[in-house]
Amino acid sequence: MEEVSESASLKTDDANGIDFHCFVEQELETLQCIYINEIAVQHEEKCTTVSLDIHPATADNHDEQYVRMTLKFNLNTEYPETIPEISIHNPRGLSEEKN
Repeated sequence: MEEVSESASLKTDDANGIDFHCFVEQELETLQCIYINEIAVQHEEKCTTVSLDIHPATADNHDEQYVRMTLKFNLNTEYPETIPEISIHNPRGLSEEKN
């Protein structure tokens, strides 16, 4: 069996034989298949950023999309063992005002 150094970027859960890097890549591929035009994935050394444009299904008629936002998920190197940082960008048609 080949030894893997602690500094290796690929982590394996010895109990289950799960390669977390492959697991994350499979998750990202699945999301890219579902959100074809709404998703962007950016890989960096210490994290992966997933940006997802959220808007109502109005057959891409932008004039009828009164509400929209971009959700960003920052997955650090410890994901999925740690939760991602989630932030909202470019909100439109949203307010904290209650009716």
